[in-house]
Amino acid sequence: MLLLLGGMIYILFREEVIFTSWLTALIPIDLPLCGNLIDRSTFAGYIILFALADSLWYAALLLFDLLLRSDAWYSRVMTLMAMAFPFIYELLQLCHIMPGTFDWIDIIFYLLTLITYLVCLRNFYFKR
Repeated sequence: MLLLLGGMIYILFREEVIFTSWLTALIPIDLPLCGNLIDRSTFAGYIILFALADSLWYAALLLFDLLLRSDAWYSRVMTLMAMAFPFIYELLQLCHIMPGTFDWIDIIFYLLTLITYLVCLRNFYFKR
C-alpha cells in the first residue's frame, strides 16, 4: 500500500520522472495526470510532491525488511542496509555519483520515517 501511494504521487502529480518513463513507453498516456493540482512553489506542495513519496517508499522498504527478518547475522546486515539506503543514496547524489538532487528535506523526512519505524517496532516488541 505504501509503495502504491508513493507511486501515485509520481503518476498523478510529478513531471519528468525516470520512474514513470517506462509507464509512458508501455501505455500512450501523458503524465502527470493531475500535474497542476498541487502548487510546487509552496512548502506544503513541495513536501507532498517530493519528500512524501520518497518517505512512503522508505517506510515500505523498512516494513518489507521486517517481514524477512530473522536472527541470522546476514538478516541483521540487510536490516542495517535497508535503514541506511536512502541516506547513502542522498550522499551519492550530493557527490554527483547518482542521478538526482541532494535535498536536506529528504534527509529530514527519512529520519522522521526511521524514527517512527523504530519507535513503533520498540512498542510492538517490548510492550507485550
